[in-house]
Amino acid sequence: MYAIVLSAARAFLNGGANFHAQMNSHANRKGHVPADLINKLARVVEKRYTGCEAVLTDYGWQFKCEDGARHAAASQFWSRNVRPYDATPMSGRGGANSAQADAVSKLLAAYEALTAAERRRFKASI
Repeated sequence: MYAIVLSAARAFLNGGANFHAQMNSHANRKGHVPADLINKLARVVEKRYTGCEAVLTDYGWQFKCEDGARHAAASQFWSRNVRPYDATPMSGRGGANSAQADAVSKLLAAYEALTAAERRRFKASI
């Protein structure tokens, strides 16, 4: 009943393992593949995702939607599967920041949103 799905899952997993084995066969001692291969892979990813444009920056390839926003699916695929093989230096920004604020920041933001009367009531309750 699920034979086709299970077969597709096996092919997907085997395909990923084969991809990494092939990438490793082209990697140097540091684990990086030639820039020409990285560039060709960027074009493959660009064509795979609808509305995706690959843009080469000083920090490697980025994948954008037609409106200029980050193309999440292409970017995630790239960062997980291809970026580790790319010798292009990483950005010094440190990557994505957590969207979660600490408890004090949340409390201060909520306090700032209160009206004067609500602030007086809050202070009286402490």
